[in-house]
Amino acid sequence: MKHRVSFRQITVIIAFAAFSLSGLAQTENPRGIYKLKSIITKGIERQHGLDQYKVCTDSVAIGFRLEDVPLGGDGYFNSRVMQHLINSWSEEPHNYTGESHPDETDKSVLVYDSDDKHFTLKWWVDSEVSDTLNFPYFSHVWCTETYEAGQFSENGELFFDAIMKPQPSDKDLPLIGAWKNLGVLPPDKLNEDEIERLRKAYPSSPMYNQAFYIFTPSHWFYTTVILGRLGGAFNKASYIGTDALRDGIAANPLIFTWMSKDCAAMELNAKDSIVGYCILDRVTDDVPVFNRIAYSRVPRNFDWYLRDAEAGNAKSQFLVAGSYTSGQGVEKDIQKGFEWLEKSAEGGFMDAQRWLGVVYLTGEIGEKNGEKAFGWLHKAAEQGEPNSQAIVGSCYLKGEIVEKDEQEAIKWFLLSAGNGKMEAQRFLGYYYSQDETKDEQKSVYYFTRAAEQGDSISQNEVGVMYKRGLGVEKDDAKAFEWYQKSAGQGYALAQRNLGFCYRDGKGVEKDVLKAYYWFLKAAEGGNASAQNEVAWMLYTGEDVSQDLPKAFEWAQKAVEQENPYGYGTLAEMYYKGKGVTQDKSKAFELYSKGAELEDRESIRMLAIMYKKGEGTKKDKKKAAYWQKKYDEIQQGQSDGK
Repeated sequence: MKHRVSFRQITVIIAFAAFSLSGLAQTENPRGIYKLKSIITKGIERQHGLDQYKVCTDSVAIGFRLEDVPLGGDGYFNSRVMQHLINSWSEEPHNYTGESHPDETDKSVLVYDSDDKHFTLKWWVDSEVSDTLNFPYFSHVWCTETYEAGQFSENGELFFDAIMKPQPSDKDLPLIGAWKNLGVLPPDKLNEDEIERLRKAYPSSPMYNQAFYIFTPSHWFYTTVILGRLGGAFNKASYIGTDALRDGIAANPLIFTWMSKDCAAMELNAKDSIVGYCILDRVTDDVPVFNRIAYSRVPRNFDWYLRDAEAGNAKSQFLVAGSYTSGQGVEKDIQKGFEWLEKSAEGGFMDAQRWLGVVYLTGEIGEKNGEKAFGWLHKAAEQGEPNSQAIVGSCYLKGEIVEKDEQEAIKWFLLSAGNGKMEAQRFLGYYYSQDETKDEQKSVYYFTRAAEQGDSISQNEVGVMYKRGLGVEKDDAKAFEWYQKSAGQGYALAQRNLGFCYRDGKGVEKDVLKAYYWFLKAAEGGNASAQNEVAWMLYTGEDVSQDLPKAFEWAQKAVEQENPYGYGTLAEMYYKGKGVTQDKSKAFELYSKGAELEDRESIRMLAIMYKKGEGTKKDKKKAAYWQKKYDEIQQGQSDGK
């Protein structure tokens, strides 16, 4: 079976990761919990946006916005936790003695009048911050905020108690305390083996040090970081499950299945059916959740990570490996980097397993060993790492490192595609377009998923499928839209297709000059078909200014790539002596090659030249042969073939 996608196309680009580590913060900062009392921009005090708190530690300040939202008669409320400002106070220089910077060009955060009762914060609002945080005031202005300590609402006090203080366990109320979120399992996979798999994956999970649940007798709170932004909720609740709590407060009770004393599965429901379980493991070290969140953001230098790595933390081992390999924060030492990478992988860190597999696969660091490469990549793939899943799939497809197994290959590509790997989605799009495995609906589905992620190749393929009505209803306008997306990213084939849309007025108003523009773009990008189109337009001069020397150059480029239509264009120039010295023998040679590649015009001219004896000897039989072939092509086109 032949596939249009090669191993090279779906193997990730090999480049060992580099890690930038900053120094630890040691500055005189406000400490404690402060409530925002005023916001001033351009000398005007703003009256909204004051429902904010700052929690300040030695190293970070995290902003919270609390909004009570009544729901029904059960007293349900939600505290939306929003990251307003989270930074190391020491990332920029600060002046603690006045309200202005010594240098007007200095836009660093300014903290002044700081004590245990209040502080003032002055910061520059640029457009990026304004857009990212949906800041309701202005861009390119100074914002001055004043904060005071001890100003809590009842809800605020309950909220901050939950995140600032350890939550003790209670044998009579087994849920009370802090829990880490290991991940989610579908209903059919709620078992000890799958939970253990989540535990092993947890250190490299995006939720590590970020996703926690806290249960009190009357409320539950969770926090997580999504796309770099701290978020969460704080709700009144009723807990239902074996040995759990029933206090009848919440309109929507939480229902648990106990897997063990320190592991609970919380039901996730939709439309009155269970769609999955959130797996929670008890936190037993009595560290407040906020300390974990802040701790994960403390600036750290290489020595800090090295100590943590030597203590056995697999994630830190991976970061140390990256530092040694890149030479950032420490003198470059490839061998030490490799050794730490091995330790991290052996400790179960998913990213380390992937990179170790890649290292053995390429042989760029240490030995090249396909068997070891596949072993480590397979381990990472089993943890759900999409790049590794795609490479494992390609190994089974090629059958060079392991025995060839197409079904196993497709299984891994499907997993990788399901985890969002764009190249795997594109591969499956091609796979389901093959004659042996044709499923046009699946093909367009996977191409579209990759296209929506910005893959220019898949965007063009989606355009082709709309153009031809493959797996979708034929739609020239949608084809044009997808070609346009792909062409805008510089994909030459899509640029050529866009040129045809403008030339023929399909999916867009006809515009020959725009057609030429996109043909030229594609030609410059190396597309042979577009090179011929440019050559023909410059040769005829019907739609653009005639330029025979340039037409000859582009036709030659098309012929160098054995474009069948390019042979016909270049042959005509030699046949008529336009743009080049007339040479009918050369024209005959070019028409012959074009005819072999099924170029219709070359076939027609070959019949004429054999009949007249131009550029070759007269040969009625050959003339009749090529004329018949030309007539069959014409008849096939008139029949819609």
